Amino acid sequence: MRSLTLVAAVLMSVLLLACGGGGDTCPAPAMANSLGTCTSPPAASGYNWDNITKAWVADVGVLVVGLNTLPAECLTVGDACWKESTANGTIKYFASNTVINGRKNKWAGFFIGSSGVGSWALRMIPIFLDTEADTYITDKTIAAGFISSAIVDAKGSQDGVRVTSPRIGCGEFFFDGAGIGTRTISCPI
Repeated sequence: MRSLTLVAAVLMSVLLLACGGGGDTCPAPAMANSLGTCTSPPAASGYNWDNITKAWVADVGVLVVGLNTLPAECLTVGDACWKESTANGTIKYFASNTVINGRKNKWAGFFIGSSGVGSWALRMIPIFLDTEADTYITDKTIAAGFISSAIVDAKGSQDGVRVTSPRIGCGEFFFDGAGIGTRTISCPI
């Protein structure tokens, strides 16, 4: 009887490893990103794991500070640099209830370098929820993202993404049915 129990335990271990359990799992609440590295949520609450992009997404209304600058070699949404920047947390994702062409979106936010006036240019790009890195924007270059500068913080909203800028105040990127629009909103976001 004891040998049957031992055989059953060994078989369960083999099945767990074959099904992705066991040695390649992360301790809760961490999850394995697309590079296989365990990554924890940026805060104890307010973030959900996106199994498609393999990244943490800030819930609608959660304030995110410290947006990062993409490496210069990142040129296109979905290229190898984009995927690595998603995995290592350089690209921040924001939940939204935005629907474009019948598909829900999350928003990707990051800086890409100087805007020409001494500040870093922010890009916000809507990414379809059902894809790793697809967007309705025909020109999928990083530069095609929607621009703002000197952003202090951002958060997903019902309609898009709200941002705070010390120069221009507060604004929102949103889908207006035809394309991405911007509007001034009351501060704080």
